[in-house]
Amino acid sequence: MLGRLEPPPLMGAAETAKFVLPRVAAAAGAERACLRLADFAVVYDRKADEIYECFPERVRLLPWRISAPLGEAEGELLLSGGRADEEEIAMLARFCDRALANAREYEAARKMAAADPLTGLPNRQALMERLEEEAARCARRGRRVCVVFVDLDNFKLVNDALGHLAGDEALRRAAERLRRCVRRGDFVARYGGDEFVILTTRVALEAYNLAQRVLSVINGLQHDGGITVSACAGIAGGRRLSIRPGMHPAATLDSLINLASLASTQAKKQRTATVFAGEIRAAG
Repeated sequence: MLGRLEPPPLMGAAETAKFVLPRVAAAAGAERACLRLADFAVVYDRKADEIYECFPERVRLLPWRISAPLGEAEGELLLSGGRADEEEIAMLARFCDRALANAREYEAARKMAAADPLTGLPNRQALMERLEEEAARCARRGRRVCVVFVDLDNFKLVNDALGHLAGDEALRRAAERLRRCVRRGDFVARYGGDEFVILTTRVALEAYNLAQRVLSVINGLQHDGGITVSACAGIAGGRRLSIRPGMHPAATLDSLINLASLASTQAKKQRTATVFAGEIRAAG
């Protein structure tokens, strides 16, 4: 007779699978257990006390005694060895199915909460979460981080002259061009209003080239009434960050965003395309 299994806390699907599999394997007395879904698989080896992710196709190469289909989660529970009977295995599969369905709903809710509904880009909240991730890497090995702060020009004019629908369209078009410019590993988000932030691990010169490419595809966006939207950019960072004792790494990265924002403001005042944060004092 199976005992009551501990339900997992709210977390992603892969983390949920890693949480439930050791408990399922123990309840079934199985040597090995696996949750195989369409996009990933997690395998738990009870004897070695090891758990790992792998491609769903590779799971079939391992010997399994039992396969129980999952319902809503669209996958299967696989077991090797064990003493559970058919009814108990069905109960374990239902437990996994409910846990994974809840995890998928949680992932969808987090994705919706982290996305800007207008442009589809990550929003400011998602940017802050990414800052925390980068901060952890900086704390471990002094990772190089660079921030490109992009500020649209004439956006208010589009809003005032053509209305908010035209302004929304201007933001969507600018966001799409930003998305096309960044490479894999770069992170682009809508910071607020007509401002966007690119977080990248490029060196300063590469970040400058990225900024120039971004501005070249945004500048000249034509809208009804002959109004042209352009942009300017501020850049901060590009060196390896050394975190001082007592300072949280995320605070250092947040200060880079503030510096890049100030640099973009300076670029707008100087009527130039791009300003590095280090040039502000000289310009003043």
